Amino acid sequence: MLVYAHNIAILYYIMTKIGSLLMKKIRNIILALLLSLLIISPTTVLAASYSNLPFSFVVDLIGITRYYDAGNINVTCSSSQTTNGYVPASTTFTISLYKDGFLFDTLIGSITAKRSGTSSGGWTNMASGDYYFRFQKHNDGCTCSGTISVTQ
Repeated sequence: MLVYAHNIAILYYIMTKIGSLLMKKIRNIILALLLSLLIISPTTVLAASYSNLPFSFVVDLIGITRYYDAGNINVTCSSSQTTNGYVPASTTFTISLYKDGFLFDTLIGSITAKRSGTSSGGWTNMASGDYYFRFQKHNDGCTCSGTISVTQ
């Protein structure tokens, strides 16, 4: 009877080890399959778009550098002006697009936007990379603020 119990204990130990090894093998196979599917499956790249980014400036404002895919970059700006008791020198301001470079940044182009109202514009056939916007106006003491939305 003792030999029989001992044999059952050995058999149980062997089955536990085999089950453990089998589970590790199955887990490794599943992980390999998932990794393979991830590598060979097509990926979708979503174009960058940013909605209603706030801005406020008196003379000059440099925006955050962001990555954009190759293609068109379009902006829509909704702005208002606070005169702060000063007389506005103009009814517009400039939105310039710069490509962020390692040593030097490159001005891509500028659009003119209304200080009060909605304006839009864009740049075509842009290379992918890091870009930022610069807002500029006359130093007349007035504050220009609003939101800008960027789409590709």
